[in-house]
Amino acid sequence: MPACLKKTAEKTTVAPKIRAPHYVIIGDKIQLKESKKIVRSDEDLGAVPSAVYKEMGKMKSRNLKINRDSDIGCPQCNKIFYTSCLEHPLFWVPNKVDRRVKGPYTHKTLPTQFFRVSDEGHKGQGVRTIRDIPTGLVFGPYEGIKTKAEDCKNPDYSWDIEVNGLKLAVDAKEKGNWLSLVNSPDYKRDGNIAPFQHKGEMYYLVKKPVKKGEELLVWYGDAFGRRLARWRKQAEKEQQ
Repeated sequence: MPACLKKTAEKTTVAPKIRAPHYVIIGDKIQLKESKKIVRSDEDLGAVPSAVYKEMGKMKSRNLKINRDSDIGCPQCNKIFYTSCLEHPLFWVPNKVDRRVKGPYTHKTLPTQFFRVSDEGHKGQGVRTIRDIPTGLVFGPYEGIKTKAEDCKNPDYSWDIEVNGLKLAVDAKEKGNWLSLVNSPDYKRDGNIAPFQHKGEMYYLVKKPVKKGEELLVWYGDAFGRRLARWRKQAEKEQQ
């Protein structure tokens, strides 16, 4: 996950460049594959832009300071890259709005090729998969109203970011997209999505494979986790 890995002095073998690379879902992860070698069983997500591919695999020196707003960390090989790991690439799914969908903005922005809004969520309404989801998919950015962090009125619907030394909050309570529907698990270890900041915005990375029908879960932080634990205990008492 981006810019949150420890620096390491270990060397890594960089995968060789390939011609006409495409993003391909193979099994439970994203891989790069030469277009002419793609077979029918592969799920082709499209060609890698040449400008993007040129920068992939460029690893940042351990002696340089990590830029948490731009550098990309690879959790599989534990390295920091300027753009992306070549062996474990990320596929960024852009935000889109489907005006044909009835309902709130959160529903109109849902990537329906992957998910559905579910009322049987972990804590009420949430997001569930309609197919197996591989690692390496990135969704976002998380939409909302940006305010100074100390002025945020809805911390449970917000992410804190830092832009040019200024701490801001992205408050999705009123104008959030579908990412604001993703619930938090009871425990950090149970999350299957990792949040990270990139170029002044918050994104969600699929950090482990998610099976069809499972709920997306992202850990909102220790403070939220403590409030969640209190809510859970209160709910258990009321059910007794």
